[in-house]
Amino acid sequence: PGRSPLSFDHEIMMMNHVYKERFPKATAQMEERLAELLASSAPDKVRPLADGVLSFIYHQLIELSRDCLDKSREDLITSRYFYELQESLEKLLQDVSLTNLSSLSHRTLQFCLMRVEEHSEHT
Repeated sequence: PGRSPLSFDHEIMMMNHVYKERFPKATAQMEERLAELLASSAPDKVRPLADGVLSFIYHQLIELSRDCLDKSREDLITSRYFYELQESLEKLLQDVSLTNLSSLSHRTLQFCLMRVEEHSEHT
């Protein structure tokens, strides 16, 4: 069963209220760090990766970061959004595991996933 638009809008309003009341600096810090990451990841500032799989993963992480920043700036962050983000990262991690990348790359993705899980626990 789907949720009504009114229910979804109510959740967004409640989440934004919670963020602004409980974590006013946390949201600003998250947005600032995401903006810095995206600025430092601009195509003119990053050398292309020789490995096509790593390049794809890097691109996916940048796109997820961009989406998170956009959603936050538009006050559209919900608990459901973080669950979907976590699912996306888990799928990416699973895909990476299947391609037998180096353990360093695998650990890096696991670290990214843990950071998202930590952040979603605070919401």
